Amino acid sequence: TNVSRLFEADCCGKTVVAAGENGVIVVSNDYGSTFGPAPTSPVTGSITALYVHDENSWDIGTATGEYWCTRDGGSTWQQTNYGAPLTNILDICYANTEVGMIVGTGGLYTTFTGGELNTWSSDESARIPQSITSNLVKCHWPCCGNMTCQVNNVLLAGFTGVTGQLFVGQPS
Repeated sequence: TNVSRLFEADCCGKTVVAAGENGVIVVSNDYGSTFGPAPTSPVTGSITALYVHDENSWDIGTATGEYWCTRDGGSTWQQTNYGAPLTNILDICYANTEVGMIVGTGGLYTTFTGGELNTWSSDESARIPQSITSNLVKCHWPCCGNMTCQVNNVLLAGFTGVTGQLFVGQPS
């Protein structure tokens, strides 16, 4: 596979998926020792966000704000409507199989049903400073080793002007 620029990579178990410009998606099922193209890609533009749930289930976001998911290792894809469009999806993260988050230029969207069936909603939480929600670039649930993720313990990184900010949600 001729890959000029990869923007995102994620893994789960022995499956590693990387994606980038021109809709390129490459997959390894041997911990990254060898890679090959995904069976299909739903887009031709830049893939800017990626989350790997397991060997067959992956979610991608694009520079134009599209959100796609596959549940069969990239053979078929379903576009998901998460609400008012973001102009650029920058990150996708999940705390578990049900609770997830999309961040991008213009906002933050959350799901409590695994992102299926267009169940995303914009987060109106007063706990997250507005200065960060309008300029988010990354989200992450810190679940190291065999620890269970605390749904309310999320890391969000963003910026205001040239100043970076980090918000750490605490379990309630």
